[in-house]
Amino acid sequence: MTRDDGFTLVELLVALALFGLIATMGVALLGGSVRAQDANRRHLARVDEVGRVANLLALDLGSATGGPRTFSAADAASGPVLSFTRVGPPSGREVVTLRLDQGSLLRVSGARTETLLRGVSRVTVRQRVKGLWGRAEAGGRTPDAVELTVERVGLAPLRLVFVVGARSQ
Repeated sequence: MTRDDGFTLVELLVALALFGLIATMGVALLGGSVRAQDANRRHLARVDEVGRVANLLALDLGSATGGPRTFSAADAASGPVLSFTRVGPPSGREVVTLRLDQGSLLRVSGARTETLLRGVSRVTVRQRVKGLWGRAEAGGRTPDAVELTVERVGLAPLRLVFVVGARSQ
């Protein structure tokens, strides 16, 4: 005669051990999912930031006006990077300056200063004048296009190319 009215202590311990193993695997999987989601959120924030900067600079440089000494560019680890006159509201014409200051790329127009990117170590500028790409000049003819290479701490260099004066032609 056998008794089938319950579980043995060994069976309960085996079931408890299996439950603990499955629970541990579930927590580890959930933790990995949370870390991946956090990494995706940070990456998308950087992509959004770069997109905002690229759109703003495309609008600014697209409305840049030509003329003698209205455009100045230089490679910089600090100080002014790019300065140009743009046409547009509210005052008709304004000087826009991009400058690198203590690791931040700043946009200065009139009395307003805004931070475009943080963690910037250097900005390199190339200009396209009459179809030829070359290094930035301190002042002179307004280029047809501008390439900014932004070196950021811990990230791959960011290369942005803009047509200059497309909206004012």
